[in-house]
Amino acid sequence: MAIKMKGKMKELVAIGASIGSNCTPCLKHHIRLAKEYGASEEEIKESIEIALKVKKNSTRSIDKLIQDILGGELGGDCEPNCGCEG
Repeated sequence: MAIKMKGKMKELVAIGASIGSNCTPCLKHHIRLAKEYGASEEEIKESIEIALKVKKNSTRSIDKLIQDILGGELGGDCEPNCGCEG
């Protein structure tokens, strides 16, 4: 049985998905729609905080794999101010 989400709840979930996929236009769009469906600032912030925690955990996992592959070294050979923070 498929669950069909509508309105505010759907947009709050979409906010999290937008953060997970790093889609700035999507995030702006879904925040606007969530507000139109009556989501409070607190509900929107909670969705964002949950998504950031999930994203941080997945980043931590890939960082550990990279450390294992490189023998514990993380870092890059980037130029200063290249934008990647490496």
